[in-house]
Amino acid sequence: MEELAVSNQLSDLFRFAELPPAEQDLALRKLAHRLDRLTARFAYAVIAATALLFVFHGIRFAARIWGLA
Repeated sequence: MEELAVSNQLSDLFRFAELPPAEQDLALRKLAHRLDRLTARFAYAVIAATALLFVFHGIRFAARIWGLA
């Protein structure tokens, strides 16, 4: 299975090398756009998780102060 994945990656690389420069540039731009979107989604997930963590700890802290816990 792993050999098949490596083979597919190599064939993609060879196909990329055969493309004209204009199409290589377009392919690289598409890849960069996908990576940017993926990075943004990851950043949003980290921000959301951090916000939830702060909310959770804030509720625990408030409960401790008000003597509810």
